Amino acid sequence: VDPLVRLVQALDGPVDGFDRRLDFPAPDRGKPGGV
Repeated sequence: VDPLVRLVQALDGPVDGFDRRLDFPAPDRGKPGGV
């Protein structure tokens, strides 16, 4: 698993993290321009 994906999963929770993984390359929601 990509370390960035694991970071997103840790921040957003496993279900949302998995969904966001499908949307890469997308900034995580904590950063400017994030969703």
